[in-house]
Amino acid sequence: MEDTLALFCLISGEPTSKAFEVTIVDKDADVSDLKDDIFKVISNPSEEIKAVDLILWRVEILVKDDTEDETITAAGFDDKKLLKGTETLSRMFKIVLPDTIHVLVEKPKAKKRNYEEDDEMNELPSKRSRLVQHTWKHWLKELHSTVKIGDPPELYPIHLQECVGRFRKAGSQVPFSGTDFVDLRLNDRPCDMGKELTKLCKFTTVHVIFAVSGAGKTRSIFDVALREGSSVFLMYVECNDGSPLFSGDEPTGDRNFMRLYWRMQHLAVTTGLSTKNGQAEADRLIALEFTSRILHLILMFEKKKDLTPRDYLLSQLNDGQQSIMEISNCLDELDYDTLRIFFEMAFARLKASVTNFQFAIAIDEATVGSNLFDGQFKNHKDHGRGIIAPLLKHIVPYPIPVLIAGTSTTHQPHQHGRKVKGDIGKGVSENFISDYKPLSIAEVEAYIQKYLDFSDCDFTAIEEWKYLAGRPRLASRLLLETVQAEKNYGKSQTKQWILEKAVSTALRAVEGRLTTRLQDLAKRYIDSEDPCDSPMKSILEDLFISCRFFGGSVPLGEVNDDRTRLVNCGIAFVKTSPNGLFIKVDELVAVRTVISALSPRYFQPSTTLILNLFTKLALSTKALDTSKGKAWEYLIMSRLLDYDGKRVSDLVHIFYSDNEIMRVKDQARPKILVQAALPGWMRDATFKVSSFGDANLCNQMYNVPHEDDVDIIDFLIRDPARRNYILQPANIMRPDGVYIGSINGRPLNQYWTLLFSAKFFSAPMSGSNTIEDDRNSTKWALAYHAKTGIVSSQKLVDKLLQLNRFSDHQGSLRIHFVLPGLASSTDGSDRGGCRVEGDDVVMYIDETMLEMLFQPLPGIAEELRKLL
Repeated sequence: MEDTLALFCLISGEPTSKAFEVTIVDKDADVSDLKDDIFKVISNPSEEIKAVDLILWRVEILVKDDTEDETITAAGFDDKKLLKGTETLSRMFKIVLPDTIHVLVEKPKAKKRNYEEDDEMNELPSKRSRLVQHTWKHWLKELHSTVKIGDPPELYPIHLQECVGRFRKAGSQVPFSGTDFVDLRLNDRPCDMGKELTKLCKFTTVHVIFAVSGAGKTRSIFDVALREGSSVFLMYVECNDGSPLFSGDEPTGDRNFMRLYWRMQHLAVTTGLSTKNGQAEADRLIALEFTSRILHLILMFEKKKDLTPRDYLLSQLNDGQQSIMEISNCLDELDYDTLRIFFEMAFARLKASVTNFQFAIAIDEATVGSNLFDGQFKNHKDHGRGIIAPLLKHIVPYPIPVLIAGTSTTHQPHQHGRKVKGDIGKGVSENFISDYKPLSIAEVEAYIQKYLDFSDCDFTAIEEWKYLAGRPRLASRLLLETVQAEKNYGKSQTKQWILEKAVSTALRAVEGRLTTRLQDLAKRYIDSEDPCDSPMKSILEDLFISCRFFGGSVPLGEVNDDRTRLVNCGIAFVKTSPNGLFIKVDELVAVRTVISALSPRYFQPSTTLILNLFTKLALSTKALDTSKGKAWEYLIMSRLLDYDGKRVSDLVHIFYSDNEIMRVKDQARPKILVQAALPGWMRDATFKVSSFGDANLCNQMYNVPHEDDVDIIDFLIRDPARRNYILQPANIMRPDGVYIGSINGRPLNQYWTLLFSAKFFSAPMSGSNTIEDDRNSTKWALAYHAKTGIVSSQKLVDKLLQLNRFSDHQGSLRIHFVLPGLASSTDGSDRGGCRVEGDDVVMYIDETMLEMLFQPLPGIAEELRKLL
C-alpha cells in the first residue's frame, strides 16, 4: 500500500541483531500511534509500563549483513532526535532509508510488581494504603460472616435430564442454567473460536470480539472457562439495562450490572455524570462492582479449595449473583481508593495462593454498554463515550486479559489505515476478532444430534427446516424449544410433531427480535427528511434490494458506523476479505425478515430497484459508453423483473402490434417484408423471473458448483423450479443476458431462451457490419463465437452442445436494447423493428420506446434522453 510506512526499531541497550519492524498503515498517524504499535511488540506482563511511557528517538543507524553486532544505547548515541507525541510520522520520516534502524526505543525504569501475599505492603506505598491493608483481614472476616456462598450448580444434573423425554440420547446430556433452563451457551465441547480465545488469554491485552447477535460470541467466551483442564477463572460481566428487548431468552441475565446501571441512572439525574462529583461517584460505583466480583471469587475459594473455572462461571450465572450483590452492599460505604486497593489485594492473594492461576475479565454485550449513557463519559482522548469507557479505565491498568464482545462497539479496527474510533486506552494493545462463520444446514443437523435423539423424525419433511442454517443461536434455540415442546406436549404428540413445533417456535422467536429492531431502524431513517440520514436511508434501500432480488448475496459495502447498525440489530454479518471488512446478510432467516419487515416501506419492489439503479446510471454520465452500457444493462434487467408472470407473446405485444411483426419474404430478396405470426411456443411460454446476476451470485443464492457459465445454464435447464434467474454471463459469451424459461404443458427438458444485448451510445449505431455483428450476438448457436465468427472457446462450445443433446431448445426471444437506436439505412436494407426468424423473434427497443419500457415510471424515459 502506498501509505504504508515500515520502520525498523531497536530497544535501547540491545544489539542491532534484535531490531524489529513495525508497519504503520497510515503515514499521517502521530507518534503516539507509533508508540502503541511498538508496545504491542515489546509489551511484557511483568513490567508495569504503558505505551505512553515509551521514549522514542529518531535515528539513522546503518546495519549491513556483514556489520558486527553492536549494542546501542540511547545515552551513548548522540545523533538522535526526540519524537514527540503531537508530531505526525509523515513529517518526521519523509525519507526512510533501507538497511537502517530508524527508531531507538527507550523504556522507562519499570517497577516489577510482586504479587506474593507476604509482600503486599510493597504494593501499598502510602500510609493510608498501609492502614487499609491492616484492615484487609477484618473485611474478609466480615464478608465471611455476612455473605452466603452456595455450592456451584451442576452443569449436567441427572435428575433434570428426564425432561428431555423421548429425545434423550444415550451417552449425551443437555447442559442447564439454574433449575430447568436448557442453556447451550454452556456446551463444554470445545469450539474453534473458544480454543483461540483460550490461547489469547495468556496475553494481557484487550481482545475485541464482534459479530452478529447469536453468532456464538458468548459460547466462545464461556469455552475459555468450561473446557476440560482450564485454568482461566473468568469474571463474566454482561452489560444490560433490563429492557425486555435486551433480556432475550436467557433467564440468567447479569442482575448486578443491571443494578449498576440503575444506580448510574439515578446519579445522572441527581448529580449529573459530567460533573466532577458525578464522575467521582461513577468511578467509585464501578470500582465497587469489580471489587465485589473478585471478592466473590476469593470467598468461593475459601469455601471450596478445589474450585474450578467451570464452577466459578456457573456460579456467576446463578446463585453467585446474589452473593456478589451482598458483598457490594457490605462494601458500599467504602471510598474509591479503598475499593481499588481491595481489588489489587484480592488479585494478589489469588495469584499467590492458587496454583497456575489465570484470571481474565469478559465484558459481554458491549454494544449495549457502549450505548448506555453515550457521550456522558470520556475516554483517554476526551471523546464522549458510553459506560464501556469507565469500565475499561478501571481494569486496563492491571495485567489482566480482557475479552470484549458485542455486535459492534466503538472499538473498531483500522479502516484503510485510519482509526475509526480506537479508544480503549493509550498503551493498551487491542486485538480485533470477527471470524465467526454461520452454520450450514448439515452442521446444524450434526450439532443438534450430538445432544438429542431425533429418531423417527424427518428433517427434510419440514418446509422451514432450511431457515435454521445461519447463526448458531438458531440451532441452540431449536434444542431449547424441542425440550420445552416435549415437556408440554410429549404425552399427546409424535416426535415429528414436536420437532415441527420446535422449528416454528425457534424461528418465530429469532425473527420476532430481528423484525422489531429492523423496523425501529426503518422508522428512524426511511421517513427522515434530515440530509444527514441519507446514507443510512440508502443503506436500508440497498439492504432491501439485496434481500428481495438477490437473496442477500450482494454485499452491502465496507464496515462503517452506519452499516454496523445492521449488525447491531442482528440482520447482517461482518465478513472478511483481502480488502478488509464488509457487511453482508448471510442467512435465509435474516433475508426473509428483511423482506417482510421492509416490504411495507418499499411496496413496489421493482420500482425501488429501478430507481436505485437509475441513480447509478445517472452518476455515470461522464463515463465511457461501455461504462454507461453496463449501468444500462443492470437497469434493463431490473425492468425485466416487472414482466414476471407474463406470457412471452404478451411481452412482445407490449412493444409491437401484430401488424408490426414481420419476416423476410424471401432470403434472396431480404428487403421485402411480410407480416408474420409469432412462433407457437411463445403462446405457451411464460416469463418467470425474480433475480439476476453473474455465475458467482447464482452460486451464492442456489449453491451451484461451477467452473463457467455453461454449468449455470446446465443447472437452470435441469432444474425447472430454478428457472427464475437472468444470468449475466462472462465477457467470453456474446449475449449480455441469458434467461432459461419453461413452456407450459411441454416436457420439462424443453426450454426457451431470452437473450438480450444492451448498448448505450452517444449517437445511433451505424454501419451494416456493426449492426449485423450486434444482431448475431443474441443467436443461441453463436453464443461462444466472436464477432469475426471464430469460436472463442471450443471447450465451452462443446459443453453447450453436449448439454443440448439432453434438452430441446424451442427458440429464443432476442431483444436488442439500443440507445439512442439504429442509424437509418442508406441502401434501404431492413433494420430494427420486430422480426420472426424461424423459431426466434428478434426485437429492437430504442429511444422512441422508452415510455413503453418504463411504463410505471415515465419520468425515467425523459431523464434517460437527457443522458444520451
